[in-house]
Amino acid sequence: MYRMFDLDEWNRSQNDYVGIMTWWTIHEATVSVEDVQQNLLLSGFTSDDVKKLVREPSVTTVMRRAGRAIEKTHDHRIARVVSRKGEKLVMGVVEEDVDEQNQQLGYNHDTTMTVEKRSKEFRASGALAREAMQQIDYFKDSITERDVQTLLRRIVGLSWGVSMRPTGGIYFVPRGKVQGIFSADDFLRRMGLGYMIFMRVPDGDCERAAAWESAKREVKRQTNSISEAAAKIEKKPSFLVKQKDRLTEVSKLLDFFADLTVQKGQFGEFGDLDDQIKKVEHNIEKKMEVMAAR
Repeated sequence: MYRMFDLDEWNRSQNDYVGIMTWWTIHEATVSVEDVQQNLLLSGFTSDDVKKLVREPSVTTVMRRAGRAIEKTHDHRIARVVSRKGEKLVMGVVEEDVDEQNQQLGYNHDTTMTVEKRSKEFRASGALAREAMQQIDYFKDSITERDVQTLLRRIVGLSWGVSMRPTGGIYFVPRGKVQGIFSADDFLRRMGLGYMIFMRVPDGDCERAAAWESAKREVKRQTNSISEAAAKIEKKPSFLVKQKDRLTEVSKLLDFFADLTVQKGQFGEFGDLDDQIKKVEHNIEKKMEVMAAR
């Protein structure tokens, strides 16, 4: 197994490095939300961190995972969302009726699963109702390796990490912010889910330039995302406040990387990005004023 990163060695030598590159290896698994929360705390994350990192699966996700589990355990069973309109989500399970003699394929809808979106009350009826409820109860309180990967990306974000590639997968985390990544490695090992991989990034001009390019791409991505989200908000000012808070964090990220990579005052790129952030902030504030005047 990949050797755990030596934190003491890093602390002694970190001034020689601008940061680390990191990625992870995760096994396929389904684990309880409670176990994940407890092991994150044991790995050094705070209660506030855990609230930000761990989210219970949505009712839609629970239904889809329960449907896929039924498909895996029963031949010729297909689960599909029938309706998602209004306050109810309905999923049907059909059994394929294969008539080889007449070369015909039919379907028998024999199980239905429903959930009330607001109350999160699940129901099932039909031939596989009992099994369907068992699967729903299991997935309500569980997360999969895909959720764990999302959790790890959130840890990277809390550590002010940025993707080294447009497609993600490999991340740069600056020195002074790496503790969360080491804690993530401890968490994965405690859970038996896998481990983090680390590579030191020397403090050189090329390495700083690469870190700056990654930071620029992340700032642009988040700024555009916030701008698009704010443009869709028409009724709730509190939603605009959340987008403005997100923008504040993006501004901090830009300042941090500009200082880390010695970009301020040397190139116009920092100013252009800063102006873009201020423009989006101005548009949000203007929209908030219009809502307040209604």
